[in-house]
Amino acid sequence: VAIVPSVIGSLVPARKAALQVVPSRLLLRRASEVRILKDRAEAEIPLRIVGDEEEFVEYVKSLVRRPSPVGWGPLYMRVEAHERGRRVEYIDVLVSFRGERAAVFLVKLFLPRSPGEAIRAVALSPTGKWTVDHRSCAKGLLTALRDDLLHYIEWKKERRREAL
Repeated sequence: VAIVPSVIGSLVPARKAALQVVPSRLLLRRASEVRILKDRAEAEIPLRIVGDEEEFVEYVKSLVRRPSPVGWGPLYMRVEAHERGRRVEYIDVLVSFRGERAAVFLVKLFLPRSPGEAIRAVALSPTGKWTVDHRSCAKGLLTALRDDLLHYIEWKKERRREAL
């Protein structure tokens, strides 16, 4: 009997914590929102990072130090932030992705300018030639990237906890 109230009581704070970083209407976005175009692929990543751009760049750079995946998945090779004025406008991420096929991508993460916007990820070929391998791997890459970037919430909480 005591289990039900404790479960319900823990859901509200968890939802509030998630909604601080992930907008509610974007919380359940899936891989189906990845758009494969003629020369690129695009997706939205539902994170609220306005004001936290520098910390977000630090998190994305930490993905390069992550161990390489076994079998399939993204291998983050290089991260570079591009600023306009004193604000980070976008981040270039060079990623090798292995799925049924393998391809190297240059992903541009366009950071939101206002609180209601999401991060826009655009996956391109670093050579400018969009191949069958890119087309085949793009959805898996952007889905894996979205999952990795959503871990920013946990990373940020852990850093704040360590600072206390």
